[in-house]
Amino acid sequence: MRFEGVVKTWNEERAFGFITPAQGGQDVFVHITAFPPRSGRPP
Repeated sequence: MRFEGVVKTWNEERAFGFITPAQGGQDVFVHITAFPPRSGRPP
């Protein structure tokens, strides 16, 4: 499933965070492996 939104929190040490979806709804868990290659790490 693909989501677009804003990274709400990010844990650099464990490489995961939560995204607030652009279309609304509950925050979505995201792991670094879900990002495209060479896209860089979230802020």
